[in-house]
Amino acid sequence: MTVARIAAASAALAALALLVPYGAETVPNGCAMTRMYPAYERVRLEDPRYRVYEYLERGVDGPIADAAVLFVPGNGGDYKQVRSLGHVVSDLAGRDGAAAADVYALDFRGELSAFDGRVATRQAAFAARAVAALRESHGAVVLVGHSMGGVAAVLASRSAAVDAVVALAAPLAAHP
Repeated sequence: MTVARIAAASAALAALALLVPYGAETVPNGCAMTRMYPAYERVRLEDPRYRVYEYLERGVDGPIADAAVLFVPGNGGDYKQVRSLGHVVSDLAGRDGAAAADVYALDFRGELSAFDGRVATRQAAFAARAVAALRESHGAVVLVGHSMGGVAAVLASRSAAVDAVVALAAPLAAHP
């Protein structure tokens, strides 16, 4: 009985697969292709464990930025995850009066912060140092943290002068 049901379901799906293209309307794709040409330049901030990188679009000279966006990756994350955020910020700069911002990312070198609160605290302390360094060259600093990076960003904002914190999918209510 089970084999018969599977055969009947397979036959019905095969019939649908054959009939659907004939009755379906083609919908034009209104999306433009996004092209990214990322480059990462290390920023000198002495630390034996962590690093800071600036995101750059190769071949694009954007307007002079008076703000900085600092991306804080999550558990086991990578500084190159800033790519999409960096591209959008770069692309929007100067458009319709949008302010320009330089985009930076922390490199925690794949360190697992979700399993040890001391690691998240150490990452937050480095993020606060990076904010202080960026504050010297930029008028405003915004922290954007993903997952456990959001936790580190919120912790860093308690000891560093930031203009805003954006925590994306961050476990702020309780440690995972």
